Amino acid sequence: MTTSVTTSIIELLEQGFAWTGDRVARVGLGDLDAPTPCEEWQLRELLNHMLASLGRLAAAAEGKAEPPARDRLGDDCGRSAFAEVRDHAVAVYGEKAYRGAFSLASAIVLLWLIVAYGPAPYLPTWGMLAPWAPVMVVLMLPATLLVVIGLVTPNPTAVGQERRLAEPPQGILRVTRHPFLTGVALWALLHLVGNGDLASLVFFGCFAVVAVFGTTSIDAKRRRLMGEAAWLPFATRTSVIPFAAIVAGRNQFSFVEIGVWRTLGALIAYGLALGAHAPLFGVSPLSW
Repeated sequence: MTTSVTTSIIELLEQGFAWTGDRVARVGLGDLDAPTPCEEWQLRELLNHMLASLGRLAAAAEGKAEPPARDRLGDDCGRSAFAEVRDHAVAVYGEKAYRGAFSLASAIVLLWLIVAYGPAPYLPTWGMLAPWAPVMVVLMLPATLLVVIGLVTPNPTAVGQERRLAEPPQGILRVTRHPFLTGVALWALLHLVGNGDLASLVFFGCFAVVAVFGTTSIDAKRRRLMGEAAWLPFATRTSVIPFAAIVAGRNQFSFVEIGVWRTLGALIAYGLALGAHAPLFGVSPLSW
């Protein structure tokens, strides 16, 4: 279970890097002359600077000279170049070393968010919504089920388990191929809406954005690395949105595959979260 937890957290944190690739993919040729927060650079220059910086990191690790400055964007506005320099960096540093370094940096950012959120003043946006409390208590149950069961279920979308694409989706993967991220997104959105303040908007909003965009970026990466022939059979039998593939008739729900012990573990985690919420965070989710 420890390996599964670590793997899922690493995959979640890595999406900060993959999110940038998704943003690069949305840039069109007409956007390259747009201004940026860096007043001296237009978008074309900023993207080239980012790509060049990633290239310099890989070159330094290989002991090679710095790559010459050039326009790397090409006809697809840098999408191919971004994938190339990312894959090159992973190849140079090694997959495990790359993930370790990236996870360490991401964990520092995550720790900073947690430390900053704790003492942040309550600056209301829409304010705490009292009628939302029972909604949170109810919907946190499926969120917990998705997170806990997702952590202990083998999944080809998880780090290091790509070869499982050839296996038929089973258990919670019949519900969604991204159970952990879906559960995190639901948890974050529930707390963002319920707390109704600026600090929560930033804190939980970061988790929600990373989790939601993480599903699409993982899918794109698996498709690119494993190929359409390997990816499509799995993708067509599963869905990102829970139960979408089942409703569409592409799969069937199986509680037997999920298992009693996984479900029981998730229910225990849910109960512990309810009981520990007040001592840890000063607010009882049951005080309606």
